[in-house]
Amino acid sequence: MPVIAGRLNKRVTLQSATIARDDNGQPIETFANVAEIWAAIDPIRGREYFAAQQVSADTTHRLTIRYRSGVSVQNRILFGSRVFRIESVINPQERSERIELMCVETLT
Repeated sequence: MPVIAGRLNKRVTLQSATIARDDNGQPIETFANVAEIWAAIDPIRGREYFAAQQVSADTTHRLTIRYRSGVSVQNRILFGSRVFRIESVINPQERSERIELMCVETLT
């Protein structure tokens, strides 16, 4: 399935995790914005959900973006107030046209 511009209709923010230290020297995970990009956000349901369980039992959404190097499970996606933790990064058919991100929607 080639990337179809009309399908990528959600403006999301790609963020990268960094580790900072609090006043007591304890590590704190913080996130910095990397880029604003267009994405398709699809809830996983039915048969797709059971297939996705092979990736992670908690996978709830598949986000599709244009190919971008460096995207990994160390990143996360923001969509408004929603946060998607990336569980798996898939480059379908190794064509470097698009990336499918198997994600879990989290509360923080």
